[in-house]
Amino acid sequence: MEKYNADLNTVVPITLTKLYQLKLDQTICLDIKSFYGLKEFLTGDIHVFSNEPHEMFRYKNDRTVTYYGSYDYQDFDVFNYLKLNFDIFKPLVYDGIGTFVSGPHIPKEYKGDLYKKHDGGVGNIFELIDTLTYIHTSIDTNNRIIPEAFYYNKHIEIVDECPDLIDSITLRYNDIMKNGLGNYTLTKDDEIVKAIAT
Repeated sequence: MEKYNADLNTVVPITLTKLYQLKLDQTICLDIKSFYGLKEFLTGDIHVFSNEPHEMFRYKNDRTVTYYGSYDYQDFDVFNYLKLNFDIFKPLVYDGIGTFVSGPHIPKEYKGDLYKKHDGGVGNIFELIDTLTYIHTSIDTNNRIIPEAFYYNKHIEIVDECPDLIDSITLRYNDIMKNGLGNYTLTKDDEIVKAIAT
């Protein structure tokens, strides 16, 4: 939460039973794993960002599910990029000098000042670094750090250990280099936002 202007008091943990009792008209799930873990406790219209292949589960009652995605490896009903709400990103207090090394599997030979931790965060890394080095060793279905690093004007280096794998790393980096952050910036024109507003 170090990166966002958000009120933690608005985040309310609930049990699965309470979730079902809420009888929500609309629900958004931003990944398939969360949806499949919660699907029996959801009600109404469910909007799911389809970050990875899955069985395209459909309810057999009055509940509906719509899947959103943008890449070939994502199963979806509606084409839509997963976007970030940059309006809630805190401005950096200071610009650090250092390199953050990120990726799913980081070979030991890559040197940096900070490394991605898969079991926890390191705070707002963008105040600690000026360079992001992403080691592309396996599929990254919906990478977030690439657009965030562009937003904060950090130097970005992609070390492509698997050049034949075209995923969100390659596609987002190339798209943002060519077109800017527009496709990854959340607005009222987003397909999921429009769907829940009706």
